[in-house]
Amino acid sequence: MSTSNGYSSGEVYLTPQIEKVAKRRNGLCPSLLLENHMEEVTSKMPTTCAAIKAYETNSKFLNDDIRALKNNGEELKFIVDSIQFFLRDCVDEEEQSTDLVTLNFQPEGCTWTMELNPSIGASDYLVQVQCLARSGDSNSTSFMIDTKLIGKDDIASTALPGYREAKATFEMAALVVRKAVVKCEFPNFPEGCKGRAFREVYQLNARVSYKQRLSV
Repeated sequence: MSTSNGYSSGEVYLTPQIEKVAKRRNGLCPSLLLENHMEEVTSKMPTTCAAIKAYETNSKFLNDDIRALKNNGEELKFIVDSIQFFLRDCVDEEEQSTDLVTLNFQPEGCTWTMELNPSIGASDYLVQVQCLARSGDSNSTSFMIDTKLIGKDDIASTALPGYREAKATFEMAALVVRKAVVKCEFPNFPEGCKGRAFREVYQLNARVSYKQRLSV
């Protein structure tokens, strides 16, 4: 687990699901970090980082079952497993039918590296995701998840061929990562419909509603 004390200390914004009287800055979870976070990251990678989107969550926002464990390692594993699942779903390493064609995870540094499909004409770029953690208040841990578009071989990345295409793939990857972290904040739903397809539940509700109208 990577720990950074130098990252943005901006406010962590709650969501309506967590606290009705507050919500995060852009209305969704997890919160997009403040601009100085990007400046800090790019200052450490001045020639290779072309773009970054960074999101933040916290121990106190995670799924109830994970919070109950009160274990930082389990929290990190929970987030990492979710990111891995979502990224794996958008990478086709065998047939290479997707814009991202490789997925390599390094536990040391908690970093995923993905190569772009040569067919989009941006082979000098990589998309990288990194999960970092720092101690928060009230014995909680804040988790920062950075999605970065980087250039290979320490070349100024915005000048490389295919930047526009690479940026579009980066935006897609950042959205996938955000969804993965959002899922970690979802509560458990004990209803009996858990695990059933929406179409099946919808049709069942429609039939029940129809029978109720007939009985009136």
